[in-house]
Amino acid sequence: MIVDTTGARETIQRASGLLRHNGHLVLLGWYPEPENQLLEDWLHRREVTWYGTGGWRRHRLLGALASIAAGQLKPEALVTHQIPVTEAPQAYRELLLEKSEDFLGVVFAWE
Repeated sequence: MIVDTTGARETIQRASGLLRHNGHLVLLGWYPEPENQLLEDWLHRREVTWYGTGGWRRHRLLGALASIAAGQLKPEALVTHQIPVTEAPQAYRELLLEKSEDFLGVVFAWE
């Protein structure tokens, strides 16, 4: 199973190459064009099952929370930046528009 949170086509293609035949691809990022056109031949050839962010189900949410509590999932590892909310416009400009540095997850502190 591969879980993508980047929304980047190149990353998804590279990660999909690591999947075994009949693997599972979970897409949790934001996929603007052309990234949203993901159903290409490379997904079909490997008979990959993919899941999108179309909603949630209680049993899956409880399972995820149990996995976090058991230390099997570590969501804090996905946070690369903690930024005061007052700096959100600057962070948006620098990280997203100017791509000043790599980042994975950004948390805004609301204090």
